Amino acid sequence: MFRLFCKKEDDLSKLRKAEAEMIEYAKKFGDRDSDSYEIKAEDTRIPAKVLPLRRGKKLKKDLHMHHVKVTSLKDDDCDSSKEDIPIVILHGYMNGALYFYRNVVSLSNHFHTVYSVDTLGMGLSSRKPGLLKKVGRSVQATEKFFVEALEAWRKANGIEKFILAGHSIGGYLGVPYAEQYPERVAHLLLLTPVGLTRENGDEIKEMLNSMSWTQRQTASIIRYLFDCGVTPASFFAILATISFETNGAKVCRTTTSRHFGSQRTTSSCQLLVLFGNGTGIWRKHVESILAIEFTWHSSYSRPDSQIASPTS
Repeated sequence: MFRLFCKKEDDLSKLRKAEAEMIEYAKKFGDRDSDSYEIKAEDTRIPAKVLPLRRGKKLKKDLHMHHVKVTSLKDDDCDSSKEDIPIVILHGYMNGALYFYRNVVSLSNHFHTVYSVDTLGMGLSSRKPGLLKKVGRSVQATEKFFVEALEAWRKANGIEKFILAGHSIGGYLGVPYAEQYPERVAHLLLLTPVGLTRENGDEIKEMLNSMSWTQRQTASIIRYLFDCGVTPASFFAILATISFETNGAKVCRTTTSRHFGSQRTTSSCQLLVLFGNGTGIWRKHVESILAIEFTWHSSYSRPDSQIASPTS
């Protein structure tokens, strides 16, 4: 029991250490002279007063959003082929800024400045238990919370306009931001985004009919747990706290290892697993966003969804 209460700070230290090592590892990709760019991690203060909360709810302290920044140095600034507008990357579910460790330096060959951001409540950005309970349970209120957090981050970093690239749930969050602040988004890049389509009852029925009885029962259990607020990260977080030597913890490590697929045979596998465990399984992840915004099979929850179309 004592272990559970002492683990928080230890996890934070491990995640920061893993990120620092991942930054060094990221330098191996991108085919750039190390003297031509700078890569560093930074925190940006997000004033509590700018975040939309439910009436009567307050945050006692300001929050912060973490990011990794790659900047071309002055001697490299004369390259006119590079975009002057920075690119800002939002990661997906159970991930962090350095999920793009193979890309951030490479992208700096095309952009003077590259930001990869930890979404509020994820990665090394502020994680506060019950944070979204202060926001409200509606889809619109939750969207607005993350949109205003990103806008506060933009202002604090002095970015006038940027190219916004979002992967998975980061792509989903990028859409309402672009809708709210179109003058700030030069281009919106959606990288396998989730939640941009409505639920299609016929497709779900066809999918379930194609399953075996065991698969249908498993899907039914997953749907029930999801409706109760049990999400993948919260499930693995519970397993991981039992003991690092239990079967539950082994499941966590195996899942993270498979997530990084091609890296399992490299000498950096252990580092990647540690980073993946820290970003996705460390407790106090903003979990309720999943249950608010999406159905159990990743369709969008808002009933009047016109959020995106193939021609938009």
